[in-house]
Amino acid sequence: MARPSISRQNQQGSTLIEALIAMAIFAISILALIALQGFTIRANSENQYRGQATYLANSLIGQMWAARASGSFATNFAFNSGHTCDGSSTSSSQAEISNWLSSISSTLPNATAARQSVTIASTLSGSANQITVTICWQNTSDSDVRHFTTTTLIPTS
Repeated sequence: MARPSISRQNQQGSTLIEALIAMAIFAISILALIALQGFTIRANSENQYRGQATYLANSLIGQMWAARASGSFATNFAFNSGHTCDGSSTSSSQAEISNWLSSISSTLPNATAARQSVTIASTLSGSANQITVTICWQNTSDSDVRHFTTTTLIPTS
Protein backbone atom coordinates (compact mmCIF):
# COMPACT_ATOMS: atom_id res chain seq x y z
CA MET A 1 0.00 0.00 0.00
CA ALA A 2 1.40 3.26 -1.04
CA ARG A 3 0.87 6.41 0.95
CA PRO A 4 -0.59 9.33 -0.85
CA SER A 5 1.98 12.02 -1.28
CA ILE A 6 1.26 15.43 0.18
CA SER A 7 2.37 18.20 -2.03
CA ARG A 8 4.40 21.06 -0.66
CA GLN A 9 1.82 23.56 -1.80
CA ASN A 10 -0.76 22.17 0.62
CA GLN A 11 1.65 22.81 3.52
CA GLN A 12 2.54 26.41 2.74
CA GLY A 13 1.80 28.79 5.63
CA SER A 14 1.48 26.11 8.31
CA THR A 15 4.69 27.26 10.00
CA LEU A 16 3.37 30.81 10.13
CA ILE A 17 0.13 29.64 11.75
CA GLU A 18 2.08 27.59 14.31
CA ALA A 19 4.22 30.63 15.14
CA LEU A 20 1.14 32.85 15.57
CA ILE A 21 -0.49 30.31 17.89
CA ALA A 22 2.72 30.05 19.94
CA MET A 23 2.89 33.86 20.22
CA ALA A 24 -0.76 34.02 21.31
CA ILE A 25 -0.17 31.40 24.02
CA PHE A 26 2.93 33.29 25.18
CA ALA A 27 1.02 36.61 25.32
CA ILE A 28 -1.83 35.06 27.32
CA SER A 29 0.70 33.56 29.73
CA ILE A 30 2.35 36.95 30.26
CA LEU A 31 -1.04 38.58 30.93
CA ALA A 32 -1.87 35.84 33.44
CA LEU A 33 1.44 36.45 35.25
CA ILE A 34 0.73 40.19 35.42
CA ALA A 35 -2.74 39.52 36.86
CA LEU A 36 -1.26 37.10 39.40
CA GLN A 37 1.30 39.69 40.46
CA GLY A 38 -1.46 42.28 40.98
CA PHE A 39 -3.42 39.82 43.11
CA THR A 40 -0.30 39.04 45.15
CA ILE A 41 0.36 42.72 45.81
CA ARG A 42 -3.23 43.27 47.00
CA ALA A 43 -3.07 40.21 49.25
CA ASN A 44 0.27 41.34 50.68
CA SER A 45 -1.16 44.78 51.43
CA GLU A 46 -4.17 43.23 53.17
CA ASN A 47 -1.91 40.95 55.22
CA GLN A 48 0.21 43.94 56.23
CA TYR A 49 -2.89 45.78 57.50
CA ARG A 50 -4.06 42.68 59.38
CA GLY A 51 -0.63 42.33 61.00
CA GLN A 52 -0.66 45.97 62.06
CA ALA A 53 -4.17 45.58 63.50
CA THR A 54 -3.00 42.52 65.44
CA TYR A 55 -0.05 44.46 66.85
CA LEU A 56 -2.25 47.43 67.84
CA ALA A 57 -4.85 45.22 69.56
CA ASN A 58 -2.18 43.31 71.46
CA SER A 59 -0.44 46.54 72.51
CA LEU A 60 -3.68 47.79 74.08
CA ILE A 61 -4.17 44.44 75.84
CA GLY A 62 -0.60 44.76 77.14
CA GLN A 63 -1.43 48.19 78.57
CA MET A 64 -4.50 46.66 80.21
CA TRP A 65 -2.41 43.93 81.81
CA ALA A 66 -0.04 46.55 83.19
CA ALA A 67 -2.90 48.66 84.59
CA ARG A 68 -5.15 45.86 85.87
CA ALA A 69 -4.42 46.62 89.54
CA SER A 70 -5.86 50.12 89.30
CA GLY A 71 -9.45 50.48 90.45
CA SER A 72 -10.46 52.38 87.32
CA PHE A 73 -9.43 49.65 84.90
CA ALA A 74 -12.82 49.30 83.20
CA THR A 75 -13.46 53.03 82.90
CA ASN A 76 -9.98 53.81 81.55
CA PHE A 77 -10.08 51.28 78.74
CA ALA A 78 -13.70 50.56 77.75
CA PHE A 79 -14.60 52.30 74.50
CA ASN A 80 -17.50 52.03 72.08
CA SER A 81 -18.59 48.84 73.83
CA GLY A 82 -20.84 46.62 71.77
CA HIS A 83 -20.38 48.38 68.43
CA THR A 84 -18.59 46.59 65.64
CA CYS A 85 -17.30 48.65 62.72
CA ASP A 86 -20.51 50.64 62.33
CA GLY A 87 -18.94 54.04 62.93
CA SER A 88 -21.53 55.20 65.46
CA SER A 89 -19.37 56.19 68.43
CA THR A 90 -17.50 59.30 69.45
CA SER A 91 -13.97 59.92 70.65
CA SER A 92 -12.72 58.97 74.11
CA SER A 93 -11.61 61.34 76.85
CA GLN A 94 -9.31 58.69 78.36
CA ALA A 95 -5.64 59.25 77.52
CA GLU A 96 -4.86 55.55 77.02
CA ILE A 97 -7.67 55.04 74.53
CA SER A 98 -7.10 58.39 72.79
CA ASN A 99 -3.43 57.55 72.16
CA TRP A 100 -4.38 54.07 70.96
CA LEU A 101 -7.04 55.46 68.60
CA SER A 102 -4.53 57.96 67.24
CA SER A 103 -2.10 55.11 66.50
CA ILE A 104 -4.82 53.19 64.68
CA SER A 105 -5.86 56.21 62.60
CA SER A 106 -2.27 56.88 61.53
CA THR A 107 -1.49 53.22 60.76
CA LEU A 108 -4.56 51.77 59.04
CA PRO A 109 -6.54 53.25 56.14
CA ASN A 110 -9.96 54.72 56.97
CA ALA A 111 -9.68 53.46 60.54
CA THR A 112 -11.63 56.20 62.28
CA ALA A 113 -12.09 56.21 66.04
CA ALA A 114 -15.82 55.68 65.57
CA ARG A 115 -15.22 52.23 64.06
CA GLN A 116 -13.13 50.81 66.93
CA SER A 117 -14.44 48.90 69.94
CA VAL A 118 -13.07 47.78 73.31
CA THR A 119 -15.48 45.75 75.45
CA ILE A 120 -14.74 44.81 79.05
CA ALA A 121 -17.05 42.29 80.70
CA SER A 122 -16.68 40.64 84.07
CA THR A 123 -16.70 36.84 84.06
CA LEU A 124 -19.30 34.88 86.03
CA SER A 125 -16.89 34.16 88.86
CA GLY A 126 -15.72 37.79 88.97
CA SER A 127 -12.09 36.71 89.04
CA ALA A 128 -11.31 37.99 85.56
CA ASN A 129 -12.39 40.47 82.93
CA GLN A 130 -13.12 39.32 79.40
CA ILE A 131 -11.58 41.85 77.03
CA THR A 132 -12.71 42.03 73.40
CA VAL A 133 -10.84 44.42 71.11
CA THR A 134 -12.14 45.02 67.59
CA ILE A 135 -10.18 47.08 65.08
CA CYS A 136 -11.84 48.03 61.79
CA TRP A 137 -10.39 49.58 58.65
CA GLN A 138 -11.30 49.98 55.01
CA ASN A 139 -8.79 49.86 52.21
CA THR A 140 -9.16 52.75 49.79
CA SER A 141 -9.60 50.39 46.83
CA ASP A 142 -12.12 48.13 48.58
CA SER A 143 -15.76 48.66 49.50
CA ASP A 144 -15.71 46.09 52.33
CA VAL A 145 -14.82 47.05 55.89
CA ARG A 146 -12.18 44.68 57.26
CA HIS A 147 -11.87 43.90 60.94
CA PHE A 148 -9.68 42.10 63.43
CA THR A 149 -11.12 40.93 66.75
CA THR A 150 -9.27 39.39 69.66
CA THR A 151 -10.59 38.27 73.03
CA THR A 152 -8.63 37.54 76.18
CA LEU A 153 -9.12 37.14 79.92
CA ILE A 154 -7.28 39.41 82.34
CA PRO A 155 -7.39 38.52 86.06
CA THR A 156 -8.85 41.22 88.29
CA SER A 157 -5.98 41.06 90.74
